[in-house]
Amino acid sequence: MKRGTRIAGVFPAPALTGPFEKVKAAFEADHPGVTVLLEPDGSVDCIKKITEDGNSAECSPPPTTPSSRR
Repeated sequence: MKRGTRIAGVFPAPALTGPFEKVKAAFEADHPGVTVLLEPDGSVDCIKKITEDGNSAECSPPPTTPSSRR
């Protein structure tokens, strides 16, 4: 990683990986010097990565559920 590069950590649910890949590409294109690091995993494991493993997260979106699509 180049000096001066900033990393934005995002921990999406696996079902959201595709949409977040598109957002990642657009965001990095609009923000030179920022690298978006996607770490998709299940909800519990994502939270553990942040709270127990000491990772920093700029975004940890919840997965969509059938009830949230109504």
